Amino acid sequence: MLGMLRPRIRRAFRLAIRRDEWTDADVDEELRLHVELRVEQLVRSGWTRSDAEAEARRRFGPSWNDAVRHLHRSGRAREERLAMRERLDSIWRDVRHSARALRRSPRFTIAAVVTLALGLGFTTVIVSLVDHIVLRPLPYAGVERLVVLRESFGGPTPYPYPSMPANASHFLEWQRHCTVCEGMGMIKRAWYTVTGDGDPQHIGAVRVTANLLPLLGVRPVLGRAFRADEEQEGRDGAVMISDAFWRGQYGGDPKVIGRTIILNDVATEIVGVLPPGFSLPGGDELGQLSGLPNPIDVYRPLALKQRERITSGEFDYVALARLRPGATPEQVRAQLDPVEAEFAARDGGATTLASEVIPMQKEVVGGAGRPLLLLLAAVGAVLLIVCVNLANLMLVRDGAREHESAIRVALGAGRARLARMALAESFVVALAGGALGLLLAHWGLRALIALAPANLPRVSEVRLDFRVIAIGAVLTVIVAVVVGALPAARAGGTAPSDALRAGGRTSTNSRGAARRRALFIGVQVAFSTVLLVGAGLFLASFVRVMRVERGFDTDRVLAVDVALPSRSYPSDTSRSRAYERLLAEVAGMPGVTGVAVASALPLEGETWVNGVWREEDVGTAREHPTANYRFVSPNYFKVIGTPLRTGRVFDESDHTHQVVVLSERAAQALWPNENPIGKRVRAGGDCCSEVIGVAAEVRTSTLEKEGSLVVYLPLWEYPPTSGAIVVRTKGEPGVVTTAVRSAIRRVDASIAVPRVRTMGEVVSNTVAARRFQLGLLALFALLALVTASVGIYGVIAQSLASRTREIGVRMALGARPWDVHRLVLREGLTPVAFGLVAGVAASVVAGKGIQSLLFEVQPGDPGTILGVGLVLAIVAVIACVIPARRVTTAGVTTLLRTE
Repeated sequence: MLGMLRPRIRRAFRLAIRRDEWTDADVDEELRLHVELRVEQLVRSGWTRSDAEAEARRRFGPSWNDAVRHLHRSGRAREERLAMRERLDSIWRDVRHSARALRRSPRFTIAAVVTLALGLGFTTVIVSLVDHIVLRPLPYAGVERLVVLRESFGGPTPYPYPSMPANASHFLEWQRHCTVCEGMGMIKRAWYTVTGDGDPQHIGAVRVTANLLPLLGVRPVLGRAFRADEEQEGRDGAVMISDAFWRGQYGGDPKVIGRTIILNDVATEIVGVLPPGFSLPGGDELGQLSGLPNPIDVYRPLALKQRERITSGEFDYVALARLRPGATPEQVRAQLDPVEAEFAARDGGATTLASEVIPMQKEVVGGAGRPLLLLLAAVGAVLLIVCVNLANLMLVRDGAREHESAIRVALGAGRARLARMALAESFVVALAGGALGLLLAHWGLRALIALAPANLPRVSEVRLDFRVIAIGAVLTVIVAVVVGALPAARAGGTAPSDALRAGGRTSTNSRGAARRRALFIGVQVAFSTVLLVGAGLFLASFVRVMRVERGFDTDRVLAVDVALPSRSYPSDTSRSRAYERLLAEVAGMPGVTGVAVASALPLEGETWVNGVWREEDVGTAREHPTANYRFVSPNYFKVIGTPLRTGRVFDESDHTHQVVVLSERAAQALWPNENPIGKRVRAGGDCCSEVIGVAAEVRTSTLEKEGSLVVYLPLWEYPPTSGAIVVRTKGEPGVVTTAVRSAIRRVDASIAVPRVRTMGEVVSNTVAARRFQLGLLALFALLALVTASVGIYGVIAQSLASRTREIGVRMALGARPWDVHRLVLREGLTPVAFGLVAGVAASVVAGKGIQSLLFEVQPGDPGTILGVGLVLAIVAVIACVIPARRVTTAGVTTLLRTE
């Protein structure tokens, strides 16, 4: 019997001595052991085995077993909680120790935290821009199935606008033929003057098909959407307003539905208020020549007129479509291209037509994605430089504390504990830097949005939300691990006997540590070189852009937009007389030396695009050169400062016959190497006009590309409802702004003045996107340069601090201060030179990726590279000389006594 029980007793003993490691299986095994022991006891006392087993199972039943398991699990959970609490207490002790150690080194701590905060803050800001503008889908339902429909032209003559908005009559045919489209909508830009309360306002508006907002998945928050019957000609008396206009104009009054708003002297009923944050993409975000207002305050039914439904020459409509599930843009093109071919055949001539189907997300983000990704790469390089710099400084700091670490090891501390302390210190620095960086990101993002160019898409959506904060938190943890990984790996690696030996050679000044420091310095310099070269290339491009020949003056010229109410000025004659009165009133003001009117200004976009051809030419308009038409008063060229190359400008005698002034490129396109004066052209119609002058070339939309062909017609031929009064002044143009507004009000108080700016501001707005990119890239490059210089200084200073005795001995044996400086410069500038060479090579390769963003500058521009090399060399020399001078001026006795 004892032999049978001996294995069970040994099993019970083993379970008892490792009770703290029990699992549920161990508990079940012990319970079975108790049952077997009870059965054996009952059998020895005379029970039959079957009765004994039944009695044991009754005694140790399910409820008793569950209670034992519950007690075991409760105890084990309690032990686990205690163990976890002990681990957390240990981590908290390490954090407190790290905080105290950092507090004892305020200069290192402040430098590390501020540098890291700048790196993380800038990174968070750029991540927020890229996330909201490039990565996030547009705020429309099912945006992945929304596409922009455009038309492209081909033929024997290169067309200056290969992609155009849609034609209304073509769109109507598309609706009938596109079976893979779930729906199509159309938009046309409009401007309205709002009168009634206070000064008249000129607001941006669009006319849309009744199904457009449902197509985008948008519903009014108040009122209703447009009805299908409101699209009929003459039935467009309803209007929906944006949330911003509702709050600004009506104070957010919920009873606004049913009220009337006076648009262009016509009372219109407000039927709906759109949700906050909703807007159609403005400007040319939906394609070249779209020209939608930004912001859009008013939405009206499109209500196509009969002329718009049948004409084939106007490409003024933005067309959107929602694809059916599973449909592709290629399928849409396959259904629309035959329709386009049929329209081209009807027009005759050699011109071809084709459809373009572009995903809406791609069209809106467009060219903004690449510059933003460039900025993201730049700020990523800055963050990497910061991490390398901090890791290097923490390694140097860790090496300076090897004596302390050796004592800890000698007293029994393990390498794991020392590694954990090193990581704790990096986490404390990273968390402090991350918290400060988040605050800097909050301020920086607000400043960045205020400084962002107006044509940056979706900038109004950018904010510091939870998703961006989470990305910043993840970056903070990654930085903490990266910065602390190497010091943690080296923790306790030096033998205590070596570290504690007086005057022993530690890892701080060992050959391996020197190579590691040199590698880190080289990496920082290489990345800094890439950023500095990139900033230099953008700076050179910006300088060249600002130096291009614009074709007009910006000095002391003011531009004042005016909008005439169409009800008050319905005819060309009435509008022409209104402009004459405005010019006379403004010209009589003190300080004004000249005044003129133009339908559009240089650098403010393509307007009134139409064909122009010689009198004897035949064919359709699309087979001839295309020009921008400008209607100007006779004094315009003198006031704006556009020189006349040949011929003359308009005068009062030209009222009796049709005349035209061409730009240089337009004259060359029509009569290459010929004198065009006296020849006749068809300017947008069947009537011919005599060419009386050729004006200098002007940039029509941007300084970075040649201007379009321009045809100047006298203002009296087609005085526009909206135009710009150009005023030349004796002094600063801004001084007369109020007086000009008053003069316009004296002529007619119902004339709206939407915008006043100088021509200098017009140029500034044109280069705003390039200036924005340059400013950010230069800021990142400067931060990288400062961080790299601090890294070089810190490494050299710490290296000299660990070698003061050696330097003292050298100087005692006759070494001069210059010898020490030369030694330090050789040690510091060697990795700088290698980093500079690697950085220049990398910048030339990387420059090919940004070549499309440059203007008249090549990626390997020698002037830029030499300038960057010189700046880095000067900074590196200063960073090396300062600590070397501090050591050599301390005196030999002080140096020998230091250690």
